[in-house]
Amino acid sequence: MPALTAPAPTLAPPAGLAPPAGLTPATMPLSRVQAAHLLRSATFGPTPALLDRFTGMMPTEAVRTLIDEARATPLPPDPSWLLLPLPDDDEGSAAETFFDQNERWVEEVLGTFLGEMVGGGLHARMTLVWHNHVVTSLDAYEFAAFAHRYLQLLRRHAVGSFRALIQEAGTDGAMLVFLNGEESTRDAPNENYAREVMELFTMGPRDASGQPNYTENDVPELARALTGWQVDYTGEQGPPFTSFFDVDLFDDGVKTFLGRTGAFDYDEAIDVLFEQRGAAITHFVATRLYRSFVHETPDAAVVDALAQVLAAADFEVAPALQALLSSAHFFEARFQGAQIRSPFDLIAGLARALDTQAPALDTFASTEMVAVAGEGMEQRLLAPPNVGGWPGYRTWLSTDTLTARWDGLGYLLDLLSADEDEDGQPRTPALDLATVYTTYGGTDSLSFYRFPVEIAKALLAVPLAEASIEPVSAGYAGGIPVPDSVLNAPAHEQDLTKLFLQGAPWYEVTGSDADLRRELVWEYLVRLGELPEFQLR
Repeated sequence: MPALTAPAPTLAPPAGLAPPAGLTPATMPLSRVQAAHLLRSATFGPTPALLDRFTGMMPTEAVRTLIDEARATPLPPDPSWLLLPLPDDDEGSAAETFFDQNERWVEEVLGTFLGEMVGGGLHARMTLVWHNHVVTSLDAYEFAAFAHRYLQLLRRHAVGSFRALIQEAGTDGAMLVFLNGEESTRDAPNENYAREVMELFTMGPRDASGQPNYTENDVPELARALTGWQVDYTGEQGPPFTSFFDVDLFDDGVKTFLGRTGAFDYDEAIDVLFEQRGAAITHFVATRLYRSFVHETPDAAVVDALAQVLAAADFEVAPALQALLSSAHFFEARFQGAQIRSPFDLIAGLARALDTQAPALDTFASTEMVAVAGEGMEQRLLAPPNVGGWPGYRTWLSTDTLTARWDGLGYLLDLLSADEDEDGQPRTPALDLATVYTTYGGTDSLSFYRFPVEIAKALLAVPLAEASIEPVSAGYAGGIPVPDSVLNAPAHEQDLTKLFLQGAPWYEVTGSDADLRRELVWEYLVRLGELPEFQLR
């Protein structure tokens, strides 16, 4: 698998330039809580090993480590079916076979993406951020080849150049189909991409001061510059399901766009966009990054400072991520648990906390996990609801989706720990709940207390003392008293312990009965999933 080889921009501010006000670096070694907050925000959550590794790091070092690992992340290899063209006869047996295979290929693409979230770090997080920013939809383009190439585009630029991402996005096959670019010709320019690239992808209708970023006349003029790009389904012009430029369909006349006049083609028009509206673009992207990593309501001073970093770095994203994620602002206690988990935050975060290994997610498991997120929780991967993407934040939770999260959690645990596939054939479970118990609880006589407390710390993004843990008035069962260290523990920790034990004597749980531990772990995780704080990151 080829590694990303683009030159890595420096993560430090240019020489002589101090960090802008609002982005003062945090200077304390990361506590376990702070390390978990960083990993929940910058990845899909901490694994036990990652939490150990990042605790005690300085914030600047921790974020640089995440970015370096993201840059070194190899792209998934191109699947063998990627070069298979669409059959000429769209109604014959060859076409029928192709469409049947395409459904399985789509599942493969989705499964690979989910595996990246479970097994990856900042690279996977940023790929999903851009998927919700530079939006396309599988519902429009249908074919797995488009989906794979689109995700590869997002992966290539995950922590790289935003300008390069936009430069390539407009001629990507999935985008050309989704926003009707393949229908755009000199005689009938289509304005969809021209409008969305300005309104939703780069700068928004108005700048930070409320002034229009573009006029209605700029839209058709930009659309003229974007004509001529076509989609090759059969491989006549190059690899199938890629784009090509047909000069005969291009409007080569003079256009006036954002105050500049020339016979602009696509690349030149995007250059004009970034040159003429650079300040608006950096502010727009800074706002997106702030909302993705800190809070839904942007802090104006911090966004302004982040925009300065993007401008100084010529639209490179890594320096902005370094400045934001290592800032004292990011680590303020009020932002810990201030975001609402998306369905894939919840699913991938749970799998990571339970130390599920991504390679163990077979096709059936990954397909079902993606389906759970889409069908009940309303996040269909590769198919946001519209070109604006998923609204996120409070829209993730409703009376329907919240109950789907509760119901889905037990199903996901069963799915990950199942030793048979859907056909009853043996499979290697991706997860052993008895191992989860020892990972967080250890193997000594206090494991029955340590497990429920430590796994709750890993899964809940707020301090346990602030969580909505119902008091348990009953005492501990069994004839052997619990150790004094447990009886002297804070009340909320004892409540969690009793919630976990479910009336079982503590010494039976710490004994040799692994099946009992699996049963209690399953029930406890489901109960934790019903807490409001479980929905936060």
